[in-house]
Amino acid sequence: MTKFIIHRINKISNLKKLKKYDGIEFDVRDRNNKLVLSHDPNNNGEELNKFIKKIKNQILFINVKSYGLLKKIIPIVKKKTISF
Repeated sequence: MTKFIIHRINKISNLKKLKKYDGIEFDVRDRNNKLVLSHDPNNNGEELNKFIKKIKNQILFINVKSYGLLKKIIPIVKKKTISF
């Protein structure tokens, strides 16, 4: 089966439009002491915690935009029981 990774899915509204077997790529950065989804460092984005709760069994490609964020992202993703 061919899997497609859909680029820059940084909003829950975009996530809801995908097929359950599509993989997703999204950008995570820190903004105002929160982990948010945003490609642009000057934009506010949706919170990672809220976004992760909406993910079905998709393949994830997480583009970590700042050094040191991975140690904060992993526990959030693991709560959703998504394996690495």
